Amino acid sequence: MTYVPVPASRLFRGSLALLQNMRKIIWSLHHTMRDDPCRRFTFGITIENDRMRVWFCNRSLLFVCDEFDFITDVEKLIRIYSSFAFASPAELGWDPTIRVVPNSKPPVYEIDVYAEGEDKPVTYYSATIIWDYGAEDMLGRATRVFEATDPATDKRVAIKDIWRDYNRETEGAVAEMVFRKLDDRGGNFAKYKQYFMDVRRHGDVRVHGKIDHTLDLIMRGRNLPLGPRHFVLRRHLTSKDEANGDHPIVTGIRRDGIHARVAHDQNAEAYIRHRIHYRIVFADVGTPVHQLPLFKERCQTIIGSLKGHRALYMIGYMHRDISVGNIMCVRTSDGKVVGKLSDLEYIMAIDSDDKARGVRTGTLDFMSVEVDAMTYWF
Repeated sequence: MTYVPVPASRLFRGSLALLQNMRKIIWSLHHTMRDDPCRRFTFGITIENDRMRVWFCNRSLLFVCDEFDFITDVEKLIRIYSSFAFASPAELGWDPTIRVVPNSKPPVYEIDVYAEGEDKPVTYYSATIIWDYGAEDMLGRATRVFEATDPATDKRVAIKDIWRDYNRETEGAVAEMVFRKLDDRGGNFAKYKQYFMDVRRHGDVRVHGKIDHTLDLIMRGRNLPLGPRHFVLRRHLTSKDEANGDHPIVTGIRRDGIHARVAHDQNAEAYIRHRIHYRIVFADVGTPVHQLPLFKERCQTIIGSLKGHRALYMIGYMHRDISVGNIMCVRTSDGKVVGKLSDLEYIMAIDSDDKARGVRTGTLDFMSVEVDAMTYWF
């Protein structure tokens, strides 16, 4: 693993050179945030001739400062490099609550997990990444799942690390609410708890005693000003540019089918969605249904997840992201296969009229296209 505090890129000025420079720095920022689970945010620098820009990226936003002449404006240049030189690892973007075990290949981590009302975290050791597809996008929840050892029991557990929306209930709190409602129903309702992931511990990540918030901590409470100023990352390409191998800068959003329409709708309501770093520990390490080798086990797992969804319906809720990544297979000590629902932060009260919750509707590939389009196609 390579540690680069502040990636930089330098090219001579020119229309095509500027685009290539921007591609390189955005790729470097993306690569840093995607590959290193110890990074909460990162900086970058681009230089074109005598002009310099400073870039910044966290899980909520990517922005760049106005360019300046670093030859004539020496004080600003000195201030920038002095700030980087004297900053602590946490101020440069590293996460002190997750540490790489020295000389471990592939990397093995020690992870601190806080709980609400407790000052000291529990440290889970021998943690390895078992799922990190959610971290592929530069902005967003950046979900990673680790398999680790519980220091109290020496059993293997799953730790989910995400950047949740700051104004949403946590998955652990929602799971506790679901279990409480099932218990209140009495009778056989309690048995339905086995069809949900068992939560052992959960809480927001704290960096030096403060909640790891993209605005309050990382941005130090200073939000970006609202206005029309945008830094253009792509332009119309001529046939000559394309012949020279030039291609537009692309994002993580697919442009085919219904994805293009959804992306357009989201851009129409564009805003900065600030996030809080959060971890939740599950008692069992599950296997997503699509990774199961046996068809029989897949059927058993799906049946279990349907029972979990039925339990939600009986207490007045529904899960809005029934996709293969959220249907987990857990094997009990006697070898029995149990299907469980995860990602309970996606549930919603059936009688709710909160239209703002629409942003929590999950995986597009597993939506009915007619429901998504709100029209009949066939």
